[in-house]
Amino acid sequence: AFYPESSYPMKHAVLVLFFLFPITLCAQERYISWTDFADTYFDEQSSEELQEQLEQLYLHPMNLNTVSRDDLLRLPFLDEAQADSILAYRDRHHQFLTLGELQFITGLSYTDRCYLSLFLQAWPLPQQVAPLKVRLFGGRHELETRLDIPLYRRRGEQNGAYLGSGLYNNLRYRYDWHRRVQYGLTLEKDAGEPIGRYRNYPYDGLSAYAHYLSPNNRYELLAGDYTVTVGQGLLFGCATYGSKATLLDAPRRTTMVLHNHSSMSEARFFRGVAGGIRNGNWLLTAFLSYRQLDSRQEGDTVRSFLYDGYHRTARELLRRRNVDNLTAGGQLLYLRPQWRIGVSGLYTHYNHFLHPEQRAYTQYFMRGKDAAGLSVNYYLHSHRITLSGEAAADRHLHLATTNTFVYSPSSSCQLTLQHRAFAPRFVSPHGDALQEGSHVANEHGLLLGGKYNGFRRLELRGYVDFFRFPTSTFRATGASQGFDAMAQLLWQLKNGGQLLLRYRTKTKQQNIPKYAGLLQYATTHRLRVQLNLRNDRWELHPAIDIALAGKQTTGNTLGWMLSLRTGFRPTSTLKLAALAAVFFTDDYASACYVYEPYLRHAGGFGACYYHGLRAVLLGQWQLTKNWDIGVKYSLLHYFNKSAIGAGEQLISSASKNDLSLQLRWRF
Repeated sequence: AFYPESSYPMKHAVLVLFFLFPITLCAQERYISWTDFADTYFDEQSSEELQEQLEQLYLHPMNLNTVSRDDLLRLPFLDEAQADSILAYRDRHHQFLTLGELQFITGLSYTDRCYLSLFLQAWPLPQQVAPLKVRLFGGRHELETRLDIPLYRRRGEQNGAYLGSGLYNNLRYRYDWHRRVQYGLTLEKDAGEPIGRYRNYPYDGLSAYAHYLSPNNRYELLAGDYTVTVGQGLLFGCATYGSKATLLDAPRRTTMVLHNHSSMSEARFFRGVAGGIRNGNWLLTAFLSYRQLDSRQEGDTVRSFLYDGYHRTARELLRRRNVDNLTAGGQLLYLRPQWRIGVSGLYTHYNHFLHPEQRAYTQYFMRGKDAAGLSVNYYLHSHRITLSGEAAADRHLHLATTNTFVYSPSSSCQLTLQHRAFAPRFVSPHGDALQEGSHVANEHGLLLGGKYNGFRRLELRGYVDFFRFPTSTFRATGASQGFDAMAQLLWQLKNGGQLLLRYRTKTKQQNIPKYAGLLQYATTHRLRVQLNLRNDRWELHPAIDIALAGKQTTGNTLGWMLSLRTGFRPTSTLKLAALAAVFFTDDYASACYVYEPYLRHAGGFGACYYHGLRAVLLGQWQLTKNWDIGVKYSLLHYFNKSAIGAGEQLISSASKNDLSLQLRWRF
């Protein structure tokens, strides 16, 4: 904490320490827990990829004194102006002494600072440039494995339809040297999948990557499995991570970002090589990918792609990796401090002819072997206004465009307007933008949203999104429409706790069964009230959820859930957590969702529907400096059902019990 007098004036240091003394004793501690953040920031619509990336950053926080602008912008709740303010403060004062100095940065709210404490730490600067051997092997190594043991048998195991055991296992190896050199390997076997048989050597899922970033951020090279984010996601990438609420935090980036594919998902990633080079204000990024995909075929024609990654039965193995996909893309970007513009291109080829079954909603789906597209994306930022967007055309000149306007009348208030228009015939196999439908096509939408954190400890946010589908969708024949709205209040209590109040409603037109051509509105209302309390040793999260679902022709169904999630840390090396939830819902449409205690890299929201009980017990113990062990027991019991699941997944019991073990070695 000790800097040369010439680089950090003593007068300034004394002044900073005087003001920060009450918080420097716990300066490197996190102001909120990861579960508080995840339960508040994520919802059931958030993508697995986003949760995985942020959990990795939480487990391996970045150094505030060396972090780059691009690394800061990996945090979706941080906008470019906030990132620039952080770096400008660091340039003026050379280094951060503590995280407490974030309170002096204009534009960061109390909630922002709490979130940042999970992903940043103020560590001293490295004293010298490390040699190549140290960069390649002298960083942080981490080896982790998880074994899930079901205390039941599914029908597929009993009748021999599943070719493997009911055990789930994964093995993850990760290496990281100051986020400049990274490589990793992932092996995964799903429950029911064989080991070392039927082309599964050793496991069904295998993923690896190696990532290098030059010290001056001029060069970047990635080989193996990766994901790509470009512009607003019209051609490829994941611009909003599946949740409209993330748009309220920051306009989407226009730079091309390469991410290591480190999650257990066996779909929606690229495999090959990617790289970037920066020269002055110009940034060129390109990638080349070759993958084998799962598909359902008739003869030599692909009818649909499969993304679940399961290869448990002989039938599923026949669909395993039976289509070759070659994809190439890139972006040329011109960057200035307040604006940027980029041109992107994509070409993808399949070795089998794609021809989805003839349905009203598939009439404009991709057909053939090839797809391509070009897009232009832009970003413009002034003192109070931010504009960003992308316009794309496929190989047949069908268009898609999305534009976002953000107005900030003050540092505590932000208003967002987003418009999107995707032609019904627009084809983008790898697109993933802010959208209501499942494809970047056949949609017009207008989203109005905002957030306000001008109160000392109160944050308000919400949006309303109006959408229309010009042609048929999966559940609606002909043109249809609807809207999605959310309102949230987050109150930071004086004792460090939080009160969360969230209301969400969605209505969308659907077909009326047995009445061809007639549509009805299907509407869902969801309300959650949750209290987050914590201190140095324990945390408590009582919550109540209410869901009301209905259609114009069938009436309403009701669901409610009472849940209590708790955590206790009796020692610095032992963490205990538990969840108990009782739920009563009329059907799946009125299901309630609960965030469960989980082992590393295995989190998410569980859907609770019908009448039942959900319980979880979790223990994580740091055996030594390098060894961790985790144990989780979960129970799902139904009061009004005698069996769980269907088909080969059927469990002939009202209860489902699982035991999970996790071992982690760091060196």
